[in-house]
Amino acid sequence: MKNSLFEIRQVIMKARKQGWIPEESIGKINRMLRTMENAGVPEVLTRFQEEKILSEGEIQLLEAQLRQYRDSAQKKGVIKKKLFSLRDVYKHYKTPEGTFYALKGISLNIYYGEILAVLGFSGSGKSTFLNILGLLVTADQGSYIDYKGTRYQDLSSKERDEMRKKEFGFIFQESHLFSHLSALENVALPLRLQKKPNKECTEKAASILSRFMTKDELKSKKVFFNKKPNQFSGGQKQRIAAARAMVHSPKVIFADEPTGSLDYDTGQMVMDALFEAAAEEKVTVIFVTHNHSQARQYCERFVWMEGGEFKNQVVHSPENTMVLVKQLTGKELSKKKRSRPS
Repeated sequence: MKNSLFEIRQVIMKARKQGWIPEESIGKINRMLRTMENAGVPEVLTRFQEEKILSEGEIQLLEAQLRQYRDSAQKKGVIKKKLFSLRDVYKHYKTPEGTFYALKGISLNIYYGEILAVLGFSGSGKSTFLNILGLLVTADQGSYIDYKGTRYQDLSSKERDEMRKKEFGFIFQESHLFSHLSALENVALPLRLQKKPNKECTEKAASILSRFMTKDELKSKKVFFNKKPNQFSGGQKQRIAAARAMVHSPKVIFADEPTGSLDYDTGQMVMDALFEAAAEEKVTVIFVTHNHSQARQYCERFVWMEGGEFKNQVVHSPENTMVLVKQLTGKELSKKKRSRPS
């Protein structure tokens, strides 16, 4: 019986958090999974044992947790509660050449706790869609957007700001850390904007940032906390940005190409930390990317944007990345076209 790469990766992340899969094995596991997109669970587990990545006992435990994960996912899927409801959402801009429609009447429901990938090429409207949902941009008059029973169009400017600060977290392709603030101060900023007590800001920021740090970084935690952004690598800055997005316990994380400027392994580290924290906090994640393979690893539902419209969606992760691309786009993509960034 085959299982999806997404399910296997979710169980691996949980096992790493629980501490029974060694940290040094995670990189080997991720590299192996990248080469086994069409493999079933038995074949994957056999490879783990043959390569001596996991012991026989660890593999048995992994099998048990995979069964539990599937059972839990099936129960979760019985009742879906809407978080967002969008109907006929438009967004246009005036340009010297005329009117440009970034969104052309899109409609979609997004559910509590789901991880949604929005895929598409450059200029398809992905970021505009994300910015409108995150209350960074206003949709055209007549658009209908409902969040937890509240219509965006009924909110005052102050109410929009308050909702954005309390309910949402944002991660962009660039970390956008404040250069004059330390790592800890950057993470604490959303709490300070909500005028939380200083002690609460510091303690919560330290707690969440620690979850996005490696074992070596944790050994000199205070040094890491006090460094300024120019002292960090790109991957470290993105992990700090992810911690900042999570620190105020948001209901929704909007992630817009969060690993687009990172190499593969560093991007995996950022994504693993983000989705592990999101799963633990039961946060809904809306993930915009052009990276089909990465979306398959982490997301439960996929929608394809093209020309400001949703063309297709897939609810379950297919066994192969190119199957996903074909189902979403309705066509085969050449290797050259697949590699183009958004």
